[in-house]
Amino acid sequence: EVDPNTAHRKEQKLTGKETEEVALADGTKVVIPPGAVPEGETLKLKVVLPQDAPKPVAKNAALEPVGVFREFTFSGGTSEFKKDLILTLPVPDEDKDGYVDGTKVLVSDLKVYYYSEKESVWLPVESKSKLAVSAASAGGAAGATFATRHFTLFGLFEERAVSQAPALGQLYAFPNPATAGKNPTFHVDSGPAERMELRVYDVSGQLVHAARVDSPPNVHDGRYAYRHTWDASRAASGLYLYVVDVYGAGGAKSTKSP
Repeated sequence: EVDPNTAHRKEQKLTGKETEEVALADGTKVVIPPGAVPEGETLKLKVVLPQDAPKPVAKNAALEPVGVFREFTFSGGTSEFKKDLILTLPVPDEDKDGYVDGTKVLVSDLKVYYYSEKESVWLPVESKSKLAVSAASAGGAAGATFATRHFTLFGLFEERAVSQAPALGQLYAFPNPATAGKNPTFHVDSGPAERMELRVYDVSGQLVHAARVDSPPNVHDGRYAYRHTWDASRAASGLYLYVVDVYGAGGAKSTKSP
Protein backbone atom coordinates (compact mmCIF):
# COMPACT_ATOMS: atom_id res chain seq x y z
CA GLU A 1 0.00 0.00 0.00
CA VAL A 2 1.28 3.47 -0.91
CA ASP A 3 1.62 6.08 1.84
CA PRO A 4 0.29 9.35 0.32
CA ASN A 5 2.41 11.39 2.74
CA THR A 6 5.68 9.98 1.46
CA ALA A 7 7.43 11.03 -1.73
CA HIS A 8 7.97 8.09 -4.09
CA ARG A 9 10.29 7.69 -7.04
CA LYS A 10 10.77 5.17 -9.78
CA GLU A 11 13.40 4.93 -12.48
CA GLN A 12 13.27 2.64 -15.49
CA LYS A 13 15.53 2.38 -18.52
CA LEU A 14 13.70 2.24 -21.85
CA THR A 15 14.59 0.36 -25.01
CA GLY A 16 12.72 2.78 -27.29
CA LYS A 17 11.91 -0.12 -29.63
CA GLU A 18 8.51 -1.20 -28.32
CA THR A 19 5.57 0.14 -26.36
CA GLU A 20 6.64 0.37 -22.73
CA GLU A 21 4.69 1.11 -19.56
CA VAL A 22 6.02 2.49 -16.29
CA ALA A 23 3.67 2.60 -13.32
CA LEU A 24 3.47 3.14 -9.58
CA ALA A 25 1.31 1.17 -7.19
CA ASP A 26 -0.97 4.19 -6.69
CA GLY A 27 -2.13 4.17 -10.33
CA THR A 28 0.32 6.70 -11.76
CA LYS A 29 1.28 5.47 -15.22
CA VAL A 30 3.00 6.50 -18.43
CA VAL A 31 2.81 4.60 -21.72
CA ILE A 32 5.62 5.29 -24.19
CA PRO A 33 5.14 4.19 -27.83
CA PRO A 34 8.12 2.89 -29.82
CA GLY A 35 10.31 5.60 -31.30
CA ALA A 36 8.87 8.38 -29.12
CA VAL A 37 12.10 8.92 -27.16
CA PRO A 38 15.77 8.14 -27.80
CA GLU A 39 16.89 4.58 -27.14
CA GLY A 40 18.44 4.02 -23.73
CA GLU A 41 16.73 6.95 -21.95
CA THR A 42 15.88 6.42 -18.27
CA LEU A 43 12.44 7.58 -17.17
CA LYS A 44 12.19 9.16 -13.74
CA LEU A 45 8.76 9.29 -12.13
CA LYS A 46 8.35 11.20 -8.88
CA VAL A 47 5.48 11.77 -6.48
CA VAL A 48 5.65 15.41 -5.34
CA LEU A 49 4.08 16.12 -1.95
CA PRO A 50 1.50 18.95 -1.86
CA GLN A 51 3.63 21.08 0.45
CA ASP A 52 6.50 20.87 -2.04
CA ALA A 53 4.46 21.79 -5.12
CA PRO A 54 4.37 25.35 -6.53
CA LYS A 55 1.49 27.53 -5.38
CA PRO A 56 -1.71 27.15 -7.46
CA VAL A 57 -1.30 30.30 -9.56
CA ALA A 58 -2.96 30.22 -13.00
CA LYS A 59 -3.92 32.67 -15.73
CA ASN A 60 -7.70 32.36 -16.08
CA ALA A 61 -8.97 30.19 -13.25
CA ALA A 62 -8.80 29.86 -9.50
CA LEU A 63 -7.28 26.45 -8.80
CA GLU A 64 -7.98 24.23 -5.82
CA PRO A 65 -5.48 21.34 -5.68
CA VAL A 66 -6.60 17.87 -4.61
CA GLY A 67 -3.14 16.76 -3.51
CA VAL A 68 -2.02 14.88 -6.64
CA PHE A 69 1.27 16.06 -8.19
CA ARG A 70 3.52 13.92 -10.39
CA GLU A 71 6.83 14.88 -11.99
CA PHE A 72 8.03 13.07 -15.11
CA THR A 73 11.58 13.53 -16.42
CA PHE A 74 14.21 11.72 -18.47
CA SER A 75 17.77 11.41 -17.16
CA GLY A 76 19.17 12.41 -20.55
CA GLY A 77 17.23 15.67 -20.58
CA THR A 78 14.70 14.74 -23.26
CA SER A 79 11.60 16.84 -22.56
CA GLU A 80 9.75 16.89 -25.90
CA PHE A 81 8.78 13.79 -27.87
CA LYS A 82 8.13 12.68 -31.43
CA LYS A 83 4.90 10.91 -30.49
CA ASP A 84 2.21 11.26 -27.85
CA LEU A 85 2.92 9.70 -24.47
CA ILE A 86 -0.14 8.65 -22.48
CA LEU A 87 -0.07 9.65 -18.82
CA THR A 88 -2.45 8.69 -16.04
CA LEU A 89 -2.66 10.49 -12.70
CA PRO A 90 -4.44 8.74 -9.82
CA VAL A 91 -7.63 10.31 -8.49
CA PRO A 92 -8.24 9.97 -4.73
CA ASP A 93 -11.63 8.24 -4.62
CA GLU A 94 -11.09 5.16 -2.47
CA ASP A 95 -14.77 4.87 -1.49
CA LYS A 96 -15.72 5.00 -5.18
CA ASP A 97 -18.58 7.46 -4.70
CA GLY A 98 -17.56 9.72 -7.59
CA TYR A 99 -16.23 12.45 -5.30
CA VAL A 100 -12.63 13.24 -4.39
CA ASP A 101 -12.08 11.76 -0.94
CA GLY A 102 -12.77 14.23 1.87
CA THR A 103 -14.29 16.83 -0.46
CA LYS A 104 -17.45 17.68 -2.38
CA VAL A 105 -15.49 17.84 -5.64
CA LEU A 106 -16.81 15.59 -8.40
CA VAL A 107 -14.16 13.38 -9.94
CA SER A 108 -15.55 14.29 -13.35
CA ASP A 109 -14.87 18.00 -12.67
CA LEU A 110 -11.13 17.59 -12.16
CA LYS A 111 -8.70 19.20 -14.59
CA VAL A 112 -5.06 18.40 -15.32
CA TYR A 113 -2.58 21.30 -15.31
CA TYR A 114 1.16 21.41 -15.89
CA TYR A 115 3.63 23.78 -14.30
CA SER A 116 5.44 26.23 -16.55
CA GLU A 117 8.87 27.03 -15.11
CA LYS A 118 9.23 29.83 -17.65
CA GLU A 119 6.05 31.65 -16.62
CA SER A 120 5.87 30.42 -12.99
CA VAL A 121 2.20 29.52 -13.42
CA TRP A 122 0.06 26.42 -13.86
CA LEU A 123 -1.31 25.97 -17.39
CA PRO A 124 -4.12 23.63 -18.51
CA VAL A 125 -3.13 20.49 -20.38
CA GLU A 126 -4.32 20.71 -23.96
CA SER A 127 -4.31 17.09 -24.98
CA LYS A 128 -4.77 16.12 -28.61
CA SER A 129 -6.86 13.22 -27.39
CA LYS A 130 -9.78 13.94 -25.09
CA LEU A 131 -8.86 14.22 -21.44
CA ALA A 132 -10.55 11.30 -19.72
CA VAL A 133 -11.21 11.57 -16.00
CA SER A 134 -12.82 8.31 -15.01
CA ALA A 135 -14.55 7.47 -11.77
CA ALA A 136 -13.53 4.39 -9.85
CA SER A 137 -15.18 1.16 -10.88
CA ALA A 138 -15.56 -2.13 -9.08
CA GLY A 139 -12.43 -3.38 -10.76
CA GLY A 140 -10.14 -0.39 -10.59
CA ALA A 141 -9.25 3.05 -9.29
CA ALA A 142 -10.18 6.46 -10.65
CA GLY A 143 -7.69 8.14 -12.92
CA ALA A 144 -7.10 11.12 -15.20
CA THR A 145 -5.61 10.01 -18.53
CA PHE A 146 -4.26 12.37 -21.18
CA ALA A 147 -1.77 12.60 -24.04
CA THR A 148 1.29 14.83 -23.99
CA ARG A 149 4.46 15.46 -25.96
CA HIS A 150 6.40 17.09 -23.15
CA PHE A 151 7.39 16.26 -19.59
CA THR A 152 7.19 18.49 -16.53
CA LEU A 153 5.27 18.59 -13.25
CA PHE A 154 1.57 17.74 -13.59
CA GLY A 155 -1.22 18.18 -11.05
CA LEU A 156 -4.95 17.66 -10.55
CA PHE A 157 -7.13 20.64 -9.69
CA GLU A 158 -10.69 21.81 -9.35
CA GLU A 159 -11.32 24.99 -11.31
CA ARG A 160 -13.27 27.72 -9.54
CA ALA A 161 -14.78 30.91 -10.88
CA VAL A 162 -12.75 34.10 -10.68
CA SER A 163 -14.32 37.42 -9.83
CA GLN A 164 -14.72 39.59 -12.93
CA ALA A 165 -15.00 42.82 -10.96
CA PRO A 166 -12.73 45.47 -12.54
CA ALA A 167 -12.22 47.56 -9.39
CA LEU A 168 -8.79 47.59 -7.75
CA GLY A 169 -8.57 45.70 -4.49
CA GLN A 170 -5.74 45.03 -2.08
CA LEU A 171 -2.40 46.70 -2.72
CA TYR A 172 0.60 45.79 -0.64
CA ALA A 173 4.30 44.93 -0.72
CA PHE A 174 5.97 41.98 0.95
CA PRO A 175 8.13 41.44 2.83
CA ASN A 176 7.65 44.80 4.50
CA PRO A 177 10.07 45.93 5.70
CA ALA A 178 12.36 44.27 3.14
CA THR A 179 15.50 43.66 5.18
CA ALA A 180 18.68 41.59 4.91
CA GLY A 181 18.89 41.88 1.14
CA LYS A 182 15.35 40.65 0.49
CA ASN A 183 13.62 42.13 -2.56
CA PRO A 184 10.06 43.42 -2.10
CA THR A 185 7.22 42.07 -4.24
CA PHE A 186 4.31 44.39 -5.05
CA HIS A 187 0.82 42.88 -5.22
CA VAL A 188 -2.36 44.51 -6.50
CA ASP A 189 -5.78 42.89 -6.92
CA SER A 190 -6.73 44.19 -10.34
CA GLY A 191 -9.73 42.33 -11.70
CA PRO A 192 -9.57 41.64 -15.46
CA ALA A 193 -7.00 43.99 -16.99
CA GLU A 194 -4.56 44.37 -19.87
CA ARG A 195 -1.48 45.86 -18.26
CA MET A 196 0.01 47.26 -15.06
CA GLU A 197 2.51 50.07 -14.41
CA LEU A 198 4.37 50.58 -11.13
CA ARG A 199 6.37 53.56 -9.89
CA VAL A 200 8.45 53.69 -6.71
CA TYR A 201 9.61 56.99 -5.17
CA ASP A 202 11.85 57.92 -2.28
CA VAL A 203 10.60 60.39 0.36
CA SER A 204 12.02 63.34 -1.62
CA GLY A 205 9.77 62.43 -4.57
CA GLN A 206 12.59 61.09 -6.72
CA LEU A 207 11.57 58.20 -8.99
CA VAL A 208 13.82 55.24 -8.11
CA HIS A 209 12.09 52.38 -9.90
CA ALA A 210 9.51 51.92 -12.66
CA ALA A 211 8.09 48.75 -14.17
CA ARG A 212 5.47 47.81 -16.74
CA VAL A 213 3.74 44.46 -17.22
CA ASP A 214 2.18 44.25 -20.70
CA SER A 215 0.00 41.20 -20.11
CA PRO A 216 -3.17 40.22 -18.28
CA PRO A 217 -2.85 39.38 -14.57
CA ASN A 218 -2.55 35.88 -13.17
CA VAL A 219 -4.92 34.40 -10.60
CA HIS A 220 -3.69 34.52 -7.00
CA ASP A 221 -5.88 33.15 -4.22
CA GLY A 222 -8.96 33.23 -6.42
CA ARG A 223 -8.52 36.80 -7.67
CA TYR A 224 -6.92 38.42 -10.68
CA ALA A 225 -3.78 40.14 -9.44
CA TYR A 226 -0.49 41.52 -10.66
CA ARG A 227 2.78 40.85 -8.88
CA HIS A 228 6.14 42.43 -9.56
CA THR A 229 9.42 41.95 -7.66
CA TRP A 230 11.80 44.89 -7.44
CA ASP A 231 15.52 44.17 -7.40
CA ALA A 232 16.28 46.65 -4.63
CA SER A 233 19.89 45.55 -4.11
CA ARG A 234 21.17 49.01 -5.05
CA ALA A 235 18.50 50.95 -3.17
CA ALA A 236 19.44 52.77 0.03
CA SER A 237 17.74 51.88 3.29
CA GLY A 238 14.75 54.06 3.98
CA LEU A 239 11.07 54.70 3.35
CA TYR A 240 9.65 54.38 -0.16
CA LEU A 241 6.27 55.26 -1.66
CA TYR A 242 4.70 53.52 -4.64
CA VAL A 243 1.85 54.01 -7.09
CA VAL A 244 0.20 51.42 -9.33
CA ASP A 245 -1.74 52.10 -12.54
CA VAL A 246 -3.88 49.32 -13.98
CA TYR A 247 -5.28 49.57 -17.51
CA GLY A 248 -8.40 47.76 -18.61
CA ALA A 249 -10.11 47.27 -21.95
CA GLY A 250 -10.10 50.37 -24.12
CA GLY A 251 -7.34 51.99 -22.09
CA ALA A 252 -9.44 52.69 -18.98
CA LYS A 253 -7.05 53.54 -16.16
CA SER A 254 -7.29 52.97 -12.42
CA THR A 255 -4.66 54.29 -10.02
CA LYS A 256 -3.96 53.21 -6.47
CA SER A 257 -1.36 53.81 -3.79
CA PRO A 258 -1.17 52.60 -0.16
